[in-house]
Amino acid sequence: MRKGINLLAIVILLFFLIALIWGVDSLIRAIRKPKPEDNGMLNASNETTVSETEITTITMETTETEISSIIEQSGEQDYDIIQLSKTDISSGQLLLVNNSNKFTKDISDELISFRDKKNETYRLKSYELLSRKEIIDSLNSMFSDFYNYSSLKNILIISTYIAQQENDMSTAYTINIRILNDDGTNLPFTGEGEYSWVIDNCHKYGFVIRYPTGKSSITGLDDPSFLRYVGVPHSIIIKQNNFCLEEYIDFIKEYSYDKPLYYDNYKIYYMKSTGDKTDVKVPKDSEYYVSGNNVDGFIITIGNIN
Repeated sequence: MRKGINLLAIVILLFFLIALIWGVDSLIRAIRKPKPEDNGMLNASNETTVSETEITTITMETTETEISSIIEQSGEQDYDIIQLSKTDISSGQLLLVNNSNKFTKDISDELISFRDKKNETYRLKSYELLSRKEIIDSLNSMFSDFYNYSSLKNILIISTYIAQQENDMSTAYTINIRILNDDGTNLPFTGEGEYSWVIDNCHKYGFVIRYPTGKSSITGLDDPSFLRYVGVPHSIIIKQNNFCLEEYIDFIKEYSYDKPLYYDNYKIYYMKSTGDKTDVKVPKDSEYYVSGNNVDGFIITIGNIN
């Protein structure tokens, strides 16, 4: 009878222990299970993290824009602004003078005599003729090379500057040449025979034919005896494109500071005159040359100007 009681007590105890273990396990699971409120907090936390990322990105973009604006307002560009006057339109190597565009500016103080400055490879009608230093230097180089080519030194310069004319002679950038005979007489320069070298090569020295053959409907004259100094690279571009000066001045107007004409190591662009004062962009820390066109604006050349 005692054995039966002990067996029953053991069974009851085991059942109690199993129930206790199951209850404890259920309690632990219940404690570990996330509450609905916790899920909401986690979601909110995730959303907050995303929002902070987005805010940071927007802040960075805004800062870059602000920096760009500050740089622009403070003048930190790759160019400077120079101011040109209305009278500057009538200064420079690229002046256009013809029946439609007169030139009456007094430039006598800009000119020098050929005396002691020319070499012996060409002749002058008179040492009283006046010109510009850069033109005399270029003539010396060109006619020296022509002499080396032809052994001729009988090209005669008969005029270089005539004040207040309706042609390029008033700018002192144009010279008129003829051929000197042994007897002292002279003949028109036609650019024929060995003298064709001058026609074919003058652009290398900054000169162009001012009144080229076949352009008289534009220039009003057909005469190869007038050499006009415009400087390199303009003389080369004019030669390569078979332009007369009028055509070149119109051609350059297609180019601006933002979209310049590139040639070799040069950049060229045009700026229209805006009246008494014109603001013109020029590059920082670069060599440049500004010329008026004697019509309506300015031509800026960046590079090594000859």
